[in-house]
Amino acid sequence: MQVHSTIENAILPGQTQYGSSDDVLSWLDTTLTAIWVDPVCGDGVCETPFEYASYGRFGCRADCGKLSEIQNLTILQIDLYFDFTHPTTSIASSTLMDQAAWNLCPVSGVSSGTACYYATDQTFSDLIGTVSVTIDDCPDGNWAVVVKRDYFNKVGGGVRQQEKLDAHSELVKIRTAVSIANQQQDSEVTTLRAVITLANETLVDLVNATIAANYTAQLSQLDTDNSNNPTDVRSHPSLAMVTAAQPFTDDSGNSLNSTEVCLFWLNEASVVSAARVTTIQSTLNNRLAVAATIGDTALASAVTAIQTANPEVAAVILADTGADPVNYPYLCAISTLADYYVEGPYSIPPVARSALANNFVSSGNLTLPDYANRSQARIAELSTSRATVQALPEVVVANNEDPTSAQYSYNYVTWSGGAEGYQTCDLPDRAPSYVGTCTTTGYTTCTATPSNPSDTALSDITYTCSDGSPSATCAAECDQLDWCSTLCFCGPANCTSTQVCSCAACASLTVATSDKDYASIQAAASSGSGRRRNLLQGPVAPPPPPPPSQEEQTLEQILAAVTALQTGQTTLQSDIDALQAQVNAANAAATANAQDTSLQALITAGRADIATGQTAVETLLNKIIGEQNTAAAAEAAAASALAAIESLTSEQKAAAESIASAYTASLQQIEVALQSGTISLSVGTELFKAARLNQAESSKDANLANTPCTQNTDDYSFTVANYNDSTITSARERYLGLTNRVIGGMLLQTTRTTPVNCTDSRFSDIESLCKGGPDLSAYGVDPVFKSGTDLYNNDLDDEADTVSFYNCNTLGYDATYNVPNTDTSLTTSATTNPEPYCAELYNARELPYGFFSFDLPQLFGEGFPVFFDINLSADEVQTFYQYVEEGLYYDSNTRLSQAQFVTYNPELQIFSSSIISFDFTDGGSILVTYSIHTVRVELYESPGDYIRLVLEIILTIWVAIQILSEFWAIIQAKRQQGSALAYFKSAWNIVDFLSTALLFACVIVWWDFALRDALPFDINLRYDVYADLQAEAAFLRLNQNGIFLLQLQAAFAKLQYLVNKLAWYYALNGINILLLIGRVLKRMDFQPRLGVVTRSLALAGPDLIHFCLVCGMVFVGYAMMAHLIFGNTIQQFSTFGTAVNTCFAILLGDISVNDDLNQLQGLQGVAATLFFWSFELLVFMVLLNFLLAIIVDAFSEVKENTHETTGLHTEVGQMVREKWRSMLASCCHGSDYVPDKRLGQLLKQWGGEEEEGVALAEKEAGDKERRLRVLGEDLTAEELKEVLQACLRDAGPSGQADDKRRSLIGCFRPRRHSKLASEEELEKAAQYVVARFGAFDNEDVSDEEEEGAEELEGKKKKAKSGVNDALLEKERDQLANALERLADVQRELAEGQRSLMTGQRQLQEQQQRLVSMMSPAATAPPRQGLTADGSIVAPPTRP
Repeated sequence: MQVHSTIENAILPGQTQYGSSDDVLSWLDTTLTAIWVDPVCGDGVCETPFEYASYGRFGCRADCGKLSEIQNLTILQIDLYFDFTHPTTSIASSTLMDQAAWNLCPVSGVSSGTACYYATDQTFSDLIGTVSVTIDDCPDGNWAVVVKRDYFNKVGGGVRQQEKLDAHSELVKIRTAVSIANQQQDSEVTTLRAVITLANETLVDLVNATIAANYTAQLSQLDTDNSNNPTDVRSHPSLAMVTAAQPFTDDSGNSLNSTEVCLFWLNEASVVSAARVTTIQSTLNNRLAVAATIGDTALASAVTAIQTANPEVAAVILADTGADPVNYPYLCAISTLADYYVEGPYSIPPVARSALANNFVSSGNLTLPDYANRSQARIAELSTSRATVQALPEVVVANNEDPTSAQYSYNYVTWSGGAEGYQTCDLPDRAPSYVGTCTTTGYTTCTATPSNPSDTALSDITYTCSDGSPSATCAAECDQLDWCSTLCFCGPANCTSTQVCSCAACASLTVATSDKDYASIQAAASSGSGRRRNLLQGPVAPPPPPPPSQEEQTLEQILAAVTALQTGQTTLQSDIDALQAQVNAANAAATANAQDTSLQALITAGRADIATGQTAVETLLNKIIGEQNTAAAAEAAAASALAAIESLTSEQKAAAESIASAYTASLQQIEVALQSGTISLSVGTELFKAARLNQAESSKDANLANTPCTQNTDDYSFTVANYNDSTITSARERYLGLTNRVIGGMLLQTTRTTPVNCTDSRFSDIESLCKGGPDLSAYGVDPVFKSGTDLYNNDLDDEADTVSFYNCNTLGYDATYNVPNTDTSLTTSATTNPEPYCAELYNARELPYGFFSFDLPQLFGEGFPVFFDINLSADEVQTFYQYVEEGLYYDSNTRLSQAQFVTYNPELQIFSSSIISFDFTDGGSILVTYSIHTVRVELYESPGDYIRLVLEIILTIWVAIQILSEFWAIIQAKRQQGSALAYFKSAWNIVDFLSTALLFACVIVWWDFALRDALPFDINLRYDVYADLQAEAAFLRLNQNGIFLLQLQAAFAKLQYLVNKLAWYYALNGINILLLIGRVLKRMDFQPRLGVVTRSLALAGPDLIHFCLVCGMVFVGYAMMAHLIFGNTIQQFSTFGTAVNTCFAILLGDISVNDDLNQLQGLQGVAATLFFWSFELLVFMVLLNFLLAIIVDAFSEVKENTHETTGLHTEVGQMVREKWRSMLASCCHGSDYVPDKRLGQLLKQWGGEEEEGVALAEKEAGDKERRLRVLGEDLTAEELKEVLQACLRDAGPSGQADDKRRSLIGCFRPRRHSKLASEEELEKAAQYVVARFGAFDNEDVSDEEEEGAEELEGKKKKAKSGVNDALLEKERDQLANALERLADVQRELAEGQRSLMTGQRQLQEQQQRLVSMMSPAATAPPRQGLTADGSIVAPPTRP
């Protein structure tokens, strides 16, 4: 009852009748809100997985702790590299920066759901820079770095696992440090080897080296003369040859003889020897500085290379600033580590290095061999140091491990981006004409040669190609190659050196000389050919400036409105004038290969100036827009971003116009140069090609700069997996009340009817549609695709996304398309549902249905189920409710809606099944009914349960014995009376048999329930009914075609079966209890005072039957009257059954319906008053009091007749006292004590012997006949039979009535019959009475008794002659004494009975009638009997 009342208060609607489906939805909303409550953090209970250990801004630390303290987590490093600079012909760079944002968001498998790591998106504060973020508590799952509104791919970056990044960086740092140390060592070794070589040279070698260095001319002559000899002086015969080849002279120029030459060389050798020592000293002293410089250079070069290739690795390496390479090499700075690896670990300073210290080297005490030996020792020392460093643990690891292996692969995901990112992002979608493929077709090498290198401006350019094609053809091929290399993109890897990147943009290129714009170039060249010579004679006047372009006119109109930009217009005009002068100068200095880009630079500068003015206008407009949107919220910012993107079309158009204007200006300048004779036609053609290529490149840049890469977000996904144990329960805790946990969720089912035409109504023009048979076709609309609803998602409202959720190809059968149009509101087509919108999933307007039928055969049958999963959060369940509400789950065709809850109470171990039904009646109202049942299936769990089990087994055995005894009684009845049905002649036997049979049936049902149903019963806490609880659309898409929904309904149906079976069990027990009550009342009739109630009901039975007939007719008449008069206006009288119940409630005192009766008006109001008052007066006050009077009268009469009887307490007390005396006598063992058991045996034995004695006495009496003395007269058995017959005839019904009154209920008197006794029965009764209480003729009763006793005693002695005489004598004495006491008691009872009979009025009346009947007629023979005066007439003598 506790569970029942709790659930009743929690989910039952407040009314039994609703007026509209909105009331049902309101109940549904209230129920879902009350049950689907998210857990509260801080209650001390960690409700996994929906409360979880905290990380970031998520989780519940108060209940579940910190995730980093529980699991092994990954430390993420997010690196972003951004450059928002953008061409000025497009959206402003600052706008791109302001719009872009990023966040770290989970994709799946994360406890926090889909909520991003940061509450708000992270923005950028600089146009160019980097962002590096470390997240140390990222749980396992699928994640994504979401970059939002990066429309031109300005943001690149990557997500790294910091632990592996650190390990990778350590390997790279160790390797780099070792490499730098080796380079320093190699530098020092090279220096030392040079010193050793210099120190070991002989004087001749030194002089030869000096000669080779200072007398190269002479040695060259010697080489000429001695071509077979090398230049080494030592190979010459003597130094005189040097003199012969080139005589030596003194300072005055005089030639020296041989002696003088020898002295010269001796002096020169002395100088060189001294210089050699100085050189060795300086080399040794500077060797370490040179090595350090080489190391620094190598370090800078290595760090630069690492930063270029892997900036994240360089950042980690440069972040290490430790200074202890011995103990903490991985934390040490790379420069410190490199210096440490030069010398390696040592306990004392290196000896050889110390020996080459500056103080020793420069002391002058060392000889050349000393320098050589110490240098050699230092080389050996460096070799040992290198070997020692290679043996260090960190160096061994760095050498053996591969930083690029999977063990050190630290990147989760990387992506490119930057200032030029818009050039290549999504190129196949944005500009497929620029997507190229690498090919060898058309590949060649080009060389351009001017005809006059000294005057390239007036030269003719000749092209030479590697394929040998003519100059004109080669020029076209070279032009094609320039276009392809400039416009086409073949991916990051690009093409090889022998391939060409070809695309549609360059394939459509025409030859320059065939271009329509080239005609004006040729015309200008023709008009300027005569001026070419005059140009050489002197300068010519500059041509007039070209007219302003359309772009300039547009700028002038804009600048006229903005006075602040007038200065910019003047500057622009000056730039144009300067441009002409620069073109003239560039024509004079044109290079031979026609690759001079000065003209292009000037054109670009002009375009830049134009763009600058345009940027100024855009800046002003952006400032105005910014001021208007200063106080706008996030939606305004998003709208601004969208507007900026939409404005790109106009920006692109403006950029195209600007490029066209710049191209026209370039052509005009070329024409002017040709007309003035400044350049030749060949040079002009090259400039035209360059202008054309520049226009194509600028157009490509402007097109891509104004075409966004994406419209929404870029998700860069990755997976974090540390394989943490995630074995947690997957079911949320939902409760009805405090302790009744919801199983699975709430199952809602609706059945519908098909609308049909109301053909049988004369008023079908008022409403033509009526409810027909069941309808199982899909209906409603998925509100995600229904504009105007809260769930509507504009991003999904397109064909691709819609079909991805509702795919007709997954139906498993052929879908239906092109259905004939039956909707009169759709007149655009003769058919509906074209592909891919099949009729099974989409309506005629190509919108997906919201609800589809599904068969639940064991529960509700076919209908439209909606399941609210317990795993839905509070917000998610409201989303499902919105789906039901906005999808129009309830409409005019709804017939019945049922909601089922199943709960479990662990405290009481009770399951409950609750079904609430909403019946949409034809009258327009919604009737609410419910059923709540509870059942316990854990029957034998506690010690108390096992005690009950033992009692149940005992009861089962007892019931089995009872049913066997009943069948045995039936068998005995058949044996004795010849038919088994004879047993059922008694109504009480029928009651006993039915009660025992029902009790047996209850036992069978219970054990079947316990063993076959309750104990094997099992149910899951949750079922994955739907494919995705967080789906963006198609919320009700079933998981695995509804397998889990069928499992859910099977479990719910099984529980409902248990409930129903237990209800039947309780019903059978209730009926059996009623029968047991009747049996108990029957058994209580043995005691007068206990039988007062039963005898009162029996006495009042006939009157009650007549009263019930009269009262029933009156009561039913009032109920029928109330139903007919008030059934259409008052709910309590709407049906005859409810009218009967209401009238009975009024009879019991509930007159609340009188309020509704008082509200009636007119004739109905009068009828209501008459009905109520007449019912109260007649039925309540009169008939009800009649009923009480009948019962009270019967009770009074019965009570009067039983007031002198002994009470139950007295009889029980007497029995207790007798038993107590018997127990005391047994303990004292008195000589007169006979045990009760023994006394019973003796009485039985005496009874048998007494019958033998009586038979013997009758035999000895012979013809003597027993007579019974009645009122002083002796009657034979025959005479007594006649008296009894007369009495029964005269008694008639009154005697039967009296007999019934003395019974419990007349019809239930055991073995009583309503008819008179038969003659045979009367004869047997008379014979028994006479034989038992009568005496023989002319014989004193006492004498007969004494003689019978003597004969009996003699027979006993003879029969027991074989028994011990002493023992038998004692027992006979005791038996005689007991019999005497018993005889005295019998005499007293007989005398009391006679006196009672004589005092009763009924006996007197019967005696009087008997006397009158026995008066003999004149002709009648005399008979024995009573005369009128009371004398006895003797019967006639027998012949």
